[in-house]
Amino acid sequence: LVMMLIVIMVLILVMMLIVIMVLILVMMLIVVMVLIVVMVLIVVMVLILVMVLIVIMVLILVMMLIVIMVLILVMMLFILMVLICWFAIVMVFVAVVNDHVPVLI
Repeated sequence: LVMMLIVIMVLILVMMLIVIMVLILVMMLIVVMVLIVVMVLIVVMVLILVMVLIVIMVLILVMMLIVIMVLILVMMLFILMVLICWFAIVMVFVAVVNDHVPVLI
């Protein structure tokens, strides 16, 4: 009887140990899975952030190019206006001189 009791106790202990080991393994697996999922999520988030940053950079560059083009156009128009004004002043001056030359003579 005593031997039987001892054997049963040992078997129960072994079963408990096996159950505990299995539980620990399951916990480890769950933790590893959670870690993997978290890592994947972090990687995906970083990739999304990088993509967003690249898009923002491209948009900023496009905006800069558009602004530069507009400024160049404005400068060209300004230069044309100045040239037209200068040409008009010269023409008026020439006309005035032409009108006054016979009088002076």
